[in-house]
Amino acid sequence: MIKIETERLLLHPISDEEMQKIIDDEKNPEMQKAYSEMLQGCLDNPEDRVWFATWNMELKE
Repeated sequence: MIKIETERLLLHPISDEEMQKIIDDEKNPEMQKAYSEMLQGCLDNPEDRVWFATWNMELKE
């Protein structure tokens, strides 16, 4: 998994399972559709996953 790390942040694309949870929990149909398309892009293009996935941003302490 690709990770980008700075002095204060850690960035990484979330897993397919995490993306599916976001889709399942989303109440807005348009956002649910957008996240579903992003997940499908990850599944169809695993080598280009970074362009389709939702990224997690963590603030370092």
